[in-house]
Amino acid sequence: MSAAAIQDFRRIWRVTTIQRDERTMMLLSWLALAGASLGLIGAGLAMLSHKAGPLELLRVVLGVAGIWLGMIWIMLFVPGSILLNSPANARLVPRQRRRLQQMAVGSWVLVTAGVTAAMGQWAALPVVGISLIGLALTRAGRTEAAPLFLVGINWQTLSRHVLPPAVVDAAGSNAGLLTLSVLLLPMGVWALRTLYPAAGDRHLARRGEQVKSAQRLERRGLANPGEGGRLSRWTTARIYPLMLRRALRRPRPGVLLMHALGPLAHWSAWIAGMGGMLLFGAAVRLLLGWRGGDALREFVGGPMGAGLAALTIVIVFSTAAFSQQIRKTTGEQSLLRLTPLAGEAAQLNRRLAVQLLRTALRNWLMLSAVVLLVTAMVGGEREAVLRQGALCVLASQVALMGLLGDFAGEGGWNVPLALQAGLLAVLELVIALGLARFSGTDVWAWVAVIAVAAGAWQLRRGWRMMLSAPPAFPAGRIG
Repeated sequence: MSAAAIQDFRRIWRVTTIQRDERTMMLLSWLALAGASLGLIGAGLAMLSHKAGPLELLRVVLGVAGIWLGMIWIMLFVPGSILLNSPANARLVPRQRRRLQQMAVGSWVLVTAGVTAAMGQWAALPVVGISLIGLALTRAGRTEAAPLFLVGINWQTLSRHVLPPAVVDAAGSNAGLLTLSVLLLPMGVWALRTLYPAAGDRHLARRGEQVKSAQRLERRGLANPGEGGRLSRWTTARIYPLMLRRALRRPRPGVLLMHALGPLAHWSAWIAGMGGMLLFGAAVRLLLGWRGGDALREFVGGPMGAGLAALTIVIVFSTAAFSQQIRKTTGEQSLLRLTPLAGEAAQLNRRLAVQLLRTALRNWLMLSAVVLLVTAMVGGEREAVLRQGALCVLASQVALMGLLGDFAGEGGWNVPLALQAGLLAVLELVIALGLARFSGTDVWAWVAVIAVAAGAWQLRRGWRMMLSAPPAFPAGRIG
């Protein structure tokens, strides 16, 4: 490798990761350091007790390195490199496009090898590689590649409960693994051409979608699942205008402040998602009644139960949507500030905070009710419903972290805050587990109690911060 190539790689790496979002890079580094420390301590204790050897220690190191590099690759490098490969650059600077492709392939190989080594099963290498390809393409706006990622992460569940045994045995054989590994080559070539097109009409046509997807997890907002989908847009277009006309008949400054954020910050944006969850629960219920068996019931109680628990993350996204819309609708906010309907400037933050809390509470009640109803529909026992309720409370507490703040500056949800929220949730779960073992009570009750206490503290802190900040509208004008 020439010195010029190494210099190119260093420059591209700095531009797409460190210089692009230094704070997120720092948090990921600290997270990797904490994970490596805990892993090494655990592996060292296991070696001292003769329960593990140096190979397990090496697996821990490779696993932490692979996961850390994978998070940087997906969160920073892939979107940053896509933004670098504009149609003009792809045509005028072909060497840059070639270097971006080489770095993408090298990172993909390292992440795949590291995660596979941590799993200790080299038979999982094709599945891990396909999952990363699907995740990178999805991150670049190619949502049609999402099934690759979903099939990869659910391969164990699919092989046990869904796919015919003959197909699973053929895929797990030496010939099957070799075939799947070879198929990664043309799939990787297709992924590279999709991620980094060489200019042309197709590149120009898809550039807007690429940029929008790459910036979806920028520091000034998180992705909003309520934004996409024809059904979601249809329900918003039918219900939201009725609510807006009703608000204009009896104008109140606080209510109109929320309408300035647009229809995606309204509760009607989540009707399609809630309807999809209910349809899913009804379909599973019918399937259990039609083909009820031990294997299917085990699948519903195990892997699908974990998937139902993951539905509570929608509660977090429902409040992250507020931050995203506040950053998108600065023009509407400026126009509203010019009218008497905005009310006094001194009361703007207080009224906006009250409306944000009311809307967040309404969304939490609706989404939590749907999640609990779906859990009951698929045959969840009392314990499963209680677990889902505790997770809904925990999700609401996490959502409060970015709900209130200094929106005139850089307040609201962002990627570093999301990482902090995730670490706090893990810490709360660990504390709840310790208290449950010490007291002999249910762990999920402690999860709910700790989440309520932490949420009250966050709410008090965010309320004070927002009331002491400059008027929120128009957002982002300071800093």
